[in-house]
Amino acid sequence: MRPPITKVKGISDVRRLPRLGKIRLGVKKTSSSGKSYPAETSYFVVPPEVEAIYGPQPTVLDVRFPVDDMDIIFPQAYERWGSNHIIQCQGDGEVAWERGEGDSWIERACPCELLDKKKCSFRARLMVMLWKVSLAGVYQIDTGSKTSAFAIQSGIDYIINLIGRAAMIPCLLIREETIISYEGKAMKHYTMKLHLAQDEIKAVETFRNDPLRITYSVAEPEVTDPTHDPEGPVIPAGVTDEEKEALATEAEAPATGPEASVSAPDEPNGAEGGLTITDTQALELEALIDDNKLSMRAVLGSLVVADLADIPADQFEAAKDKIKGIIAARNGKDDLGF
Repeated sequence: MRPPITKVKGISDVRRLPRLGKIRLGVKKTSSSGKSYPAETSYFVVPPEVEAIYGPQPTVLDVRFPVDDMDIIFPQAYERWGSNHIIQCQGDGEVAWERGEGDSWIERACPCELLDKKKCSFRARLMVMLWKVSLAGVYQIDTGSKTSAFAIQSGIDYIINLIGRAAMIPCLLIREETIISYEGKAMKHYTMKLHLAQDEIKAVETFRNDPLRITYSVAEPEVTDPTHDPEGPVIPAGVTDEEKEALATEAEAPATGPEASVSAPDEPNGAEGGLTITDTQALELEALIDDNKLSMRAVLGSLVVADLADIPADQFEAAKDKIKGIIAARNGKDDLGF
């Protein structure tokens, strides 16, 4: 007798959380000449159901990651889009695939000269559950900020190192004002950062002893041309780089004073204009991290720097104490506060 067929392998065994919507990091404005341009906000631009819980301009969101796989929850790439708003090239910093004739794709080196010509740009897409809003799926947050990418991936790595997983651990996603160096100027930028939820720190041991069995995947992020997002910021082709910079910073004078020289720039190249720790001090911290088998990337994220050499000179002792606190928390001897 023929057995009943009720499932198809590769289809019936797939479980996938849907994408519920997008959260944005800016709004679209119009210049006096009638051109649209993107303006960064200091808060998350949220859909109505999120606003109902957090208000119209939240700077902190309660999030959880549905899975640990960084390729799923935080995919990143260099991308070049065509005038038809179809992706033309996508690369990982070593190898890229460029659209050829028909449906063909051609392998090439990445990055190439088009990155410097601003024809190509970095894009990252964060997929999170807003568990106080809905457990029915995930929300997507797109960013082109390398500073935010460094902070978020470092935060995820740190949580995995501390607890053993990041999936379903309560976290806080925060917009935080940072002073970056852009073409020799100090400018305000509102980066994203990821922390463990403060009231969950004492529950680290509980999470460690509570293995989670993941039986589902996550909807793939919507990959769209950032210059043609009908609901979010738009960067029109007719606006020059100089005009975009002027428009995006209108009504905001460049930051001045000592704080402008101590924050990490958007692309890590040292603390421009500020005194940083000595090579000997950097080696001391590196040895402390290596001896305790800590993830360098996770530690850098907790210190909010891209490299140990970027730590301001007057924060050396504080940085060393922070690393010792991480070691103690990992060994279960102390609570981690950050």
